[in-house]
Amino acid sequence: MKTAGSCRVSGDVRAEQMKTAGSCTIEGDVYADVVKIAGTQSIGGSLKAKEIASAGSLRVTHDVEAEKFLSRGGFEIGGLLSAEEIKIELGGGRVAEIGGTRIEVRRRGQAFWGWRREPRVHLYLERGSEGLLESIFEELGQIGEEVERMMSESLGHAFGWPRGSGYLEADAIEGDEIFLENTRARAVRGKKIQIGEGCEIDSVEYSESLEIAPGAQVKEQKRV
Repeated sequence: MKTAGSCRVSGDVRAEQMKTAGSCTIEGDVYADVVKIAGTQSIGGSLKAKEIASAGSLRVTHDVEAEKFLSRGGFEIGGLLSAEEIKIELGGGRVAEIGGTRIEVRRRGQAFWGWRREPRVHLYLERGSEGLLESIFEELGQIGEEVERMMSESLGHAFGWPRGSGYLEADAIEGDEIFLENTRARAVRGKKIQIGEGCEIDSVEYSESLEIAPGAQVKEQKRV
């Protein structure tokens, strides 16, 4: 399934690949191997995929489940975000809970562990295909970073954050290896945890190591 422009689906989507550019609303659930998003995506149910790459604005009413989750921009997830590998470059986000093996939440422009940030949205979209639709995706990819910036600022404004702040708000975050920046959370639990700049955490529980950057706020810490 590939869409460019405006799309609305009244039920569920089941596909090997779902690629959307522009504005897309799915009123039901999404089940796919690969989901790639540029622009705005709204899902009324849950999103389940092996790989998810989102640039712009993603809203999911219930849970998101994947093996790999990559977000550049803003998102709002009403339930649990669960994935083996989670990498978030912040443009503003809100999620009830996060669970994963390796979780990274970083401010815009920061490099990830062992991963080189691709500079443009169109590199997340399929290259080398023929046809008009693929050409449209390529053109939209060229303005993807501007779309991402606008959607992120709009989402941050809706949540009441300062302009360009890019904060993640979560009730609980749990994983084996966790690195957080600009994150506000009630509880963080894991084996190896790094609390970076801009974080406000009520409680941290760790089993192996904990590092807290100067200026980060952690009210309570406990080794378990």
